[in-house]
Amino acid sequence: VIKNVEKMVGSAFRGAEITDAIKNYAKKADAAPSAVLFKAVVKNSMELLYVKQGSFKFKFIEDYPQEVFLWVNFSNLQEIIFNAVDNSCDAMALKMKLCDSGDLNIKDYDPQVIIRGRIIDKNFTFEIEDNGLGFEEERLKKGVDVPFFTTKGAGKGTGMGIHMMAHYAKQNGGDLKIESE
Repeated sequence: VIKNVEKMVGSAFRGAEITDAIKNYAKKADAAPSAVLFKAVVKNSMELLYVKQGSFKFKFIEDYPQEVFLWVNFSNLQEIIFNAVDNSCDAMALKMKLCDSGDLNIKDYDPQVIIRGRIIDKNFTFEIEDNGLGFEEERLKKGVDVPFFTTKGAGKGTGMGIHMMAHYAKQNGGDLKIESE
């Protein structure tokens, strides 16, 4: 009985975390910027991602100053991080599938995402890196510049993720750069 109660309490707390993440995600996207803690945005983004990508397992590494506050729209930044890591999961899942089928000769492929951040000249720069399958530069450029162009293939994506990430970055005084190998 005690173990079942502990599981129920844990599930209730997890449900509360998911609800908080959804509430933050649903905040009006054009709301005014405010001071937000970067690690709180990452935490909420990842909670939403774990709900969407629950069955996909990957190593997640955070390497940034823990007390960085940014003057941004919380929901916009959350959308950028969520979309980037969601795309990373798709790229890593595809690479894993190719490894499992023998089409890629990689043993013990271990999917991982790293979020790195640094303060440079009073500006905060962060990057999200994965070890999934890359894309050609032209496809990534179209993803930024052309709405509804998807890098995921027909029927798999809306084509708005990367385009909106770039839009939100500019709207909040930032910039989006994408590199792929």
